[in-house]
Amino acid sequence: MLGFADSVSFVMSPNMQDFTNGVYQIRGLLTYSNQKLGLEYKLNSNPGVQVVVGADSHSAKTSEIIRHVFELQLLRELTVKSNLFSCKITAFANSLTAFEKVHGARDEKLVLQVGRSERNNAKMLVSVVQADLSELKLGRLSGDAE
Repeated sequence: MLGFADSVSFVMSPNMQDFTNGVYQIRGLLTYSNQKLGLEYKLNSNPGVQVVVGADSHSAKTSEIIRHVFELQLLRELTVKSNLFSCKITAFANSLTAFEKVHGARDEKLVLQVGRSERNNAKMLVSVVQADLSELKLGRLSGDAE
């Protein structure tokens, strides 16, 4: 435990382009440790109804857990915005390929919807990441980057 909220649960809206692969829902955890942002989520998909002659038709539902780890250097910015009704964490990458394997990501942008009960945790996690990002950027500017 890092002394602050080191994980936040989220829900992610699927990218409109991904609807061709079926309708799905993404729920997971965002973690931060050792200057690495971790994304672990469960992809619940319901690709449609399978019909078999002579048998009952049923809806096929699959579920898999997917894990991604991103080095802090890959991030340009991490923000949290909240209002009365919603709270969102938005990660911006330095390249278009950083989030290409993440379901629901849109180019260099990843938007995570955070529940009301996780708002404070989200704000704490994002503030720690922002501080580390600022330190990393200052190190690059001064030539002391690792």
